[in-house]
Amino acid sequence: RMPVKRLKLTLSAPPPDEDLDDDREPDEAGAAREGEFDLRDCVITNVHAPMWVTPTGHVYLESFSNVYRQASDFLVAIAEPVCRPQYVHEYKITDSSLCTAASIGLATESIITKLQQLSKLEVHPDVLTLIREATGKYGKVKLVLQRQRYFLDCARSRDKLPTLLRDEVVKRAIVRRDADAAARAAEANALGAGALASSGADMLMIEDLENITGAGADAAVAEDDLADADTSIEVDGNQISVLKKRCQEIGLPVLEEYAHRSDSDTPNIKMGLRGTERLRNYQEKALQRMFGNGRARSGIIVLPCGSGKTLVGIAAANTVKKPVLVLCTSAVSVQQWRKEFLRWTDLDPRRVSVFTSSNKDLWVNDPRAKPVSAAAAAANSALGGAAAANALPARLHITLQPGALEHSESIPDCDLHLWEDGEEPVDGRIKEGGVLVTTFHMIGFRGSRGKESGAVMRAISSRDWGLLLLDEVHVAPAATFRRVVEVVRAHAKLGLTATLVREDDKIDDLGYLIGPKLYEANWLDLQNAGAIATVKCQDVWCPMTAEFYAEYLRQPSNAKRLLLYALNPTKMRNCEILMRSHEARGDKIIIFSDNILALTTYARRFNRLMIHGKTPDRERQEVLARFREDHSVRTIFLSAVGDTSIDIPEASVIIQVNSHFGARRQEAQRLGRILRAKKGAVPGVVNAWFYTLISRDTAEMFYSAKRQQFLIDQGYDFEVIDKLDSLADETLLAGLTMDSKEAQLELLRTVLCATDDDGQVEPPADDEDAKAIGLLGGVRRTIKLANALSGGDADFYRESNNNGDGGGGGGSGGGAASGKARNAQSTRHRLISQHMRKKQVDARATANARSAQPGAGGPS
Repeated sequence: RMPVKRLKLTLSAPPPDEDLDDDREPDEAGAAREGEFDLRDCVITNVHAPMWVTPTGHVYLESFSNVYRQASDFLVAIAEPVCRPQYVHEYKITDSSLCTAASIGLATESIITKLQQLSKLEVHPDVLTLIREATGKYGKVKLVLQRQRYFLDCARSRDKLPTLLRDEVVKRAIVRRDADAAARAAEANALGAGALASSGADMLMIEDLENITGAGADAAVAEDDLADADTSIEVDGNQISVLKKRCQEIGLPVLEEYAHRSDSDTPNIKMGLRGTERLRNYQEKALQRMFGNGRARSGIIVLPCGSGKTLVGIAAANTVKKPVLVLCTSAVSVQQWRKEFLRWTDLDPRRVSVFTSSNKDLWVNDPRAKPVSAAAAAANSALGGAAAANALPARLHITLQPGALEHSESIPDCDLHLWEDGEEPVDGRIKEGGVLVTTFHMIGFRGSRGKESGAVMRAISSRDWGLLLLDEVHVAPAATFRRVVEVVRAHAKLGLTATLVREDDKIDDLGYLIGPKLYEANWLDLQNAGAIATVKCQDVWCPMTAEFYAEYLRQPSNAKRLLLYALNPTKMRNCEILMRSHEARGDKIIIFSDNILALTTYARRFNRLMIHGKTPDRERQEVLARFREDHSVRTIFLSAVGDTSIDIPEASVIIQVNSHFGARRQEAQRLGRILRAKKGAVPGVVNAWFYTLISRDTAEMFYSAKRQQFLIDQGYDFEVIDKLDSLADETLLAGLTMDSKEAQLELLRTVLCATDDDGQVEPPADDEDAKAIGLLGGVRRTIKLANALSGGDADFYRESNNNGDGGGGGGSGGGAASGKARNAQSTRHRLISQHMRKKQVDARATANARSAQPGAGGPS
């Protein structure tokens, strides 16, 4: 037994006036707070076990234990990681995490036995009850897709069907067909070898549903009828998300598994992985969680940036070997995914298509296509003559650019056939499969589309996809993107992300939109194994100059305050010191700023390349190519568009000068830009650096502490550098841009002359596709104080009459106008007044110089 002294494990620090050694009874000391665990009456049954399991479901794992690897893999399967620092990791056993464990095939008694073996203490009965209840209810209801139709199958637990049929939400989602349509559907099911036929369950006729769930139906009779009747009901495909959410609420989470090996309706893909490299251990574990029972489970895999999430997705597609639809967050990411598919697989390049606003590289059947020329036919015949020998009508390979069609060689039947208006597919089936890569914006757009885009969308929505791959799946709960799950009908869904975190409360929606979390890797374990780079995280505190800080305290506008601490001269000076230091080492550097004015100011003063939301896609590709290949280009500046889906393995240094307030996900995503394993790196030796420049005594310090919380939970620690000058070499301090007082005041003048719109950060969801189809741009709403309307932000009105004479008007009106102008000028900041006077002096000097030239006329 433990000593008599009372010990507690707390999840949060107690109030300073409370004594942890208080021996008062619970009634006197008050109710125990959540997370507290009294060890006084606990019995340690296994001293050498690595885990402490509390009655509240919290589990503490000792990472220095000899069986840490086995215990960590087990906990990742049954619990949610809370915090994983270097020595002791914290997990939480929850209802959803246990459903995930059941979904990957772990039996209830197996979980309990393993937990008891690895725990130092006897597992509390409350924890055992939670495990039995949560795992017992999963898998009772199964969602099956067959030929564009969804079915809820209760064959595993027939007694749960009455619960579904009595629920109002489920009843509204049931598809009601007439007798003839039901007969045709039953005949089609009998002819096909689909998932329902293999399970022995047919559709429950709507007449039976009405008899069972009618107003006068007896509950006992209904159960008897259901026990003898079929156990599958057809539901509306447009309400799948609502239906899955409701099933989760009533304690019947839906299981989605795809028997891809026995599915003969969906066409196969001739695809295989190249034998150049083998999957790493953690990648194999992630795929085993998805295909553990020979079926493809829908769910989410969480791996750090740079650890090979793309390869995991491609390996999953290769295992399914059915048509694959890949959804990305940007057009740049679309091209990268296509490149990776061609790199890691032996797919025919013509089978990997892309669909973006500027590129529709698809196989189409377009009436505007011209006949194939004799030369093209001869060339195709020389390639093997397969197309010439094929009796089917040939299709043209067409690259659709806006307003233009480019024709290529003729080939036989292929992946996507785009049906024109009035033409419908037969049974939604296509003879051959392939891979299509597109963006969330292109699928989720609800407005009117062009003819080409509309044809592509009809092709996408009118077929059954074997696998839906969602890159950066944390964006899927957004209102704009939720629709893609309903538009695309896929047998299995796999979400990939490095940061399963959002600042809103929608991250839990992924449980029913996509599926449970199948696997999550430990960042520090991968770092120690050399799978990702070893990063040193440092906060560089930058004191505000006297002039900037005085204006910061005086400014009522939050946008102006942001500009003042983003363009702090000390911050700019430290940024230049770090940039010079790492460029001298030969490192590749990325400098991030969410504010565009700050981004352009830094990049122009340091004469470096930059990319932001308004940079054209082609220019982005050129800048990134120069950064990768040109050794003279060591530094680039990126806005929020560089947070995700940009592959820059050469980068080893990140410097943040401005961020999106307290976004934890953005902090982790930016760290991921340098996490790719470096060639020749030694595990445990620092080979990447992550700097955050923070203006002291400003709101930026609060935001920075909030942003770092996710990385701290992953085990990273942040070192604070208070005085960078004392650590820098003297050669780095010579000739810095912000050394002179004049340069600092000129920078302050620029900030004060800026508008509130200049102080806004760039939206993180910026993308070329979103702009092209109208999701971004246009109207933007900003918030201003009332005094801004009357000149409080140094804005002023200039009046002139319509006759063109520059006078201020006659009588009292002119006097009033001139008085307002004088008052406005007197209330301006002195730096702005200096700037205006300088402009007036320069204008007068220019006018005098022109009038003094020979032959110049007098003033007009």
